[in-house]
Amino acid sequence: MELKNWLQKKCSTHSPMTNEYVVRLMFDEIVRWYSGIDELELVHNEEKLLYKFFMFASFGKYTSHTSMGSEELDYFDTKYSDDITDLFIKCKDISRSCCADIFEKGTTAYDLLLFLSDDIEVVDEIIPEDETPREDYY
Repeated sequence: MELKNWLQKKCSTHSPMTNEYVVRLMFDEIVRWYSGIDELELVHNEEKLLYKFFMFASFGKYTSHTSMGSEELDYFDTKYSDDITDLFIKCKDISRSCCADIFEKGTTAYDLLLFLSDDIEVVDEIIPEDETPREDYY
């Protein structure tokens, strides 16, 4: 019930916008970002990710563990940390422009990176050497 109340809360007494509206705008930016990168795929579906993003936005910190292994997380962090930092800044800008205070209480771009790493996976397009077809099969 706490999440539902938080989502329905208006961002300002002078605005009809709710936290849910603002978080959905942020989520649209996230979807646009990962949809434009071929090597990234959702582990589950957007509906589940949206629900988890509501939780993340309402509580501010990401306390779950990532589903990525350490090597995959290192790669994800190295390759996409600048993108995710930019995405985090966009989300904060959206929040501020709507007079909301989402991500203003100690949440960092790295928290967003960890959140995304739990539901996004890096798809490896390279066939492992032991699975490469041998020439004598042709």
